Amino acid sequence: MRLKGLIFILLAAMLVVPVAGQKSLDYILCEKSYETGLDLYNKEKYAAAQYHFQKYLNEKHDDKEKNVKAEYYISACAIELFNEDAEYLITSFINDNQGNNKVSDANLKMALFKFREGSRNAYEEALKWFDKVNTDDLDEEQLAEYYFKSGYSNFVLENFDKAEKSFFEIKDTKNKYNAPATYFYSHIMYLKKNYQTALDGFTKLSTDEMFAPIVPYYISQIYYLKKDYAKVIEYVPSLLDTAKTKRQDEIARIIGEAYYQTLKYKESIPYLQMYREKSSNYTREDVYQLGYANYRSGNYQEAATHFEGAVNLSDKLSQNAYYHIGDCYLRLGNKHKARMAFSSASKSDENPAIREDAMYNYAKLTYELSYSPFNESIRSFTEYINTYPESKHLDEFYSYLGNVYMTTKNYKEALVALESIRKVNAFIEETYQKVAFFMAVELFKNKEYEEAIIHFDKSLNNAKYNDVFKAQSYFWKAESYYKLERFKEAQDYYKKFSQTNGVIGTPEYDMVDYNVGYTFFKTKEYSQALTSFRKYLKTNESKKNGFVCDALLRTGDCYYIDKKFDLAVESYGKAVDMGMASKDYALYQKGISHGLDKDGYNSINMKIITLADLINSYPESPYIDDALFEQGRAYIETESGDMAIGNFQQILDNHPGSPYYKKSLLHIASVYQYRGEFDQAKKLYEQVARDFKGQSEAADALAQLETIYAKEGNMKPLEDLYQESGTTYDKLSADSVVFVFIEKEFREGKNYPESKKKLINYIANNPSGRYLIKAHYYKALINMMDKENEAALESYNYILTKGKSEYSEEAALQTAKIYFGEKNYEKALGAYTALESYANSNENKAIALLGKMRCQHKLGKHYEAIITAEKCLNIEKLEDNQVREIHYIKGLGYYTNNELDPALEEFMFISGATQTQMGAEAKYMVAKIFYDKQMYDVAEKEIFDFAKKGTNHQYWLGMSFLLGSDVFLAKNDIYQAKSTLQSIIDNYSIKTDGILENATKKLQKIIEDENKKAEEAEGGNLEINLENNSLENSLMPE
Repeated sequence: MRLKGLIFILLAAMLVVPVAGQKSLDYILCEKSYETGLDLYNKEKYAAAQYHFQKYLNEKHDDKEKNVKAEYYISACAIELFNEDAEYLITSFINDNQGNNKVSDANLKMALFKFREGSRNAYEEALKWFDKVNTDDLDEEQLAEYYFKSGYSNFVLENFDKAEKSFFEIKDTKNKYNAPATYFYSHIMYLKKNYQTALDGFTKLSTDEMFAPIVPYYISQIYYLKKDYAKVIEYVPSLLDTAKTKRQDEIARIIGEAYYQTLKYKESIPYLQMYREKSSNYTREDVYQLGYANYRSGNYQEAATHFEGAVNLSDKLSQNAYYHIGDCYLRLGNKHKARMAFSSASKSDENPAIREDAMYNYAKLTYELSYSPFNESIRSFTEYINTYPESKHLDEFYSYLGNVYMTTKNYKEALVALESIRKVNAFIEETYQKVAFFMAVELFKNKEYEEAIIHFDKSLNNAKYNDVFKAQSYFWKAESYYKLERFKEAQDYYKKFSQTNGVIGTPEYDMVDYNVGYTFFKTKEYSQALTSFRKYLKTNESKKNGFVCDALLRTGDCYYIDKKFDLAVESYGKAVDMGMASKDYALYQKGISHGLDKDGYNSINMKIITLADLINSYPESPYIDDALFEQGRAYIETESGDMAIGNFQQILDNHPGSPYYKKSLLHIASVYQYRGEFDQAKKLYEQVARDFKGQSEAADALAQLETIYAKEGNMKPLEDLYQESGTTYDKLSADSVVFVFIEKEFREGKNYPESKKKLINYIANNPSGRYLIKAHYYKALINMMDKENEAALESYNYILTKGKSEYSEEAALQTAKIYFGEKNYEKALGAYTALESYANSNENKAIALLGKMRCQHKLGKHYEAIITAEKCLNIEKLEDNQVREIHYIKGLGYYTNNELDPALEEFMFISGATQTQMGAEAKYMVAKIFYDKQMYDVAEKEIFDFAKKGTNHQYWLGMSFLLGSDVFLAKNDIYQAKSTLQSIIDNYSIKTDGILENATKKLQKIIEDENKKAEEAEGGNLEINLENNSLENSLMPE
């Protein structure tokens, strides 16, 4: 106990007592100066006394004894007057008069002189002089002063044994130092834990005017330290009424402790609470104690709150606190918080019994709550079983574990856990079959088809246990191969699926012929495709859905390719009658098929009528220019020239980018030529020849002009046109002959390397060749087969520079794919934009819009991406993953532009699909936006919902939990913030994505802040602080 300040005050109180003068010697003083000096000294008039004693010495008397005394009094007066030469005079006197009885008085006077300085060094010097005093020469009053002040000097210097002896000499005798000596002696006994002796001494001082205010605090503390709690409860409460502000907290603490230690928890709470409210030295132990008192009193919410303040270190106290927090929240019905607390308690080895019970409760609650974002259920059950193999809960946990494996959303971690089991039985193998299947399906949904196939195989390795999962694995493995365009493998596994027991009647079985039909259709095996589509239609045609409609279209396509146009018309007609998506395509193909049928004039009329239906019903269809052109050709066949010209003119006026633009000019010219209106015909042919140099249409135009000019007998204009085109008759002819052989060899496909070489030579040698565009297209196809992307790009870009042609759509598509794959998003964006204008099919229109949107997003052009995304939503037959992607990109665009409300709407639309990457990120973004909007309760709810739904995309779940810690910090729920971060550290399995590092840093920061606060508040042992500047102030400060 620090009492230096108090002791100074006590000493000051004692020093103000007048020091008794020395008794006069019983002999006759003849000289008046000596008598006067002695009289003045006794009256404490030290300056005047010193003058007369010096005067006496100056008179040079022969009385040596009196002369020595006069010298003593001169030095004594110097000390009392604080003269600068005082120490010199007294030491000189002592040195000059060894053996004289006044030397003891001088030694005591020198000791008191040093004592009076009050510094540690002065006390050390004083003790040296005290040691020189012959106590036999001292009277009773001098002796009491000697023992007290030498004792006090040793006390200050912490020489407690010596101090104890000095105080003992005078504490029980009648003298003015009796009370303070008793006090300091009792205090030393207190320090030495000799509590009964200390108590006896302090009790004697209970009525002392000076010490009565302070000794009750010692007595209270001694009762407490002796664990005499009954006495504490009897004696101490009355002190609260007299203790002033700075004592109430400590007195309340002692009373609270006494009730607490006697198991009177309810009675202890008011006092412990008072201590908490008033004390600035509140410790973790105090927090825990108040929590436990509330816990034992049934105040579980208050208890949990207090326990949460005691868990900032990894020690026994924290483990106990966590365990009781868990029990509190369990009793309060808050299983989420209880689970987290038991988790923390189970991580400590301080108390093995608590650890086992906490681990049991944690695992069970995790299971009951279906809360396993990081596969905590499997891990907790497995850890418990491995740690406590003889536990009475083992059978219970094995039962739970089986259910958990089937309900987990984190199949990846479940597989890791299953693969780590050493003793594998039938139950484990069957569970593995199912979990591997679910994992494969998730990979499929996320377009990770290669990995999906691997996991379907893992499931199939245990196929003997469950035919349903066996069949499903075959089916979805086939789907994976289809997505990878490995159609032969897809066919094999569709077949295995069909041959598995129990598949008839399943949704997948109903679709298998449809899917097989597409595998053959994609490989251009149209007869096999037709067989499969017809089998599908035979059992499903009555359903009237999109798949049936699509199967009718593909059936029509197969008949069309096989030139069975009447059957094609029938299939397309059924698709038209269904009135579903792609009706414009069905009408177009039906019209074309009519035109190719062998029913002559009637077929041509049906072609015209059918295409008219398309033109009138779907003016915005991508097939509108195709329909106009083909209807125009049909009009030509029926010799309806004006009608034909009208169609072709519509293309020229309304579709200038159409690949039919050049052909429409040629066909209008041909109508005029057929009518004999040669001037009109020549004008259009010449336009084509000039505007489309080097293209096949220009060559066709020149050939027709040759006929017209030959009839007119004037070839000069034709020669001028050839000269303009940079070729001659012979070159044109040679060009055609050469390219015919090159094209024939290419189409045979027997020697692509040789074809590529010849195409390169043709392009190099015929810069104005008639077939240059086609040559570049063929070359690009071979380049793509050889994975020569740069060479392919060179040819595709050439095609695109020549405007719209029959190859521009494919060139734009492939160019976009190459650039996007190379992450050259700026150029990919240009290619997708070109594809959007060139595309005739709905499929390529969709590819163009989706590609544009993705590039704009990648390039940070968020506003443009949002606009394109809106267009994408109008695409027919969007896949689920495409819909998610569109809303995801819109959401990020809005969020980046700080438009939180529309961003929230987009993310919420897809946030339910947490098993997909974009759905998982969207779920995180929903919570993040609510956090940004300071809607912390809603953000917390979203994070818990995410955890409940689960996901294989652990990064976004980890990010959500990090966000959750920020939410709890914003709500000043430090305990929950720490628990959330610790949950990440304990359970997050990916080491390299930054989540664990971030969680660790955040937790360390919280703990550092808590420790800093704790250090600022940390007090000493349980004792009353008695250190102050005055006795009265130390006891009763205002």
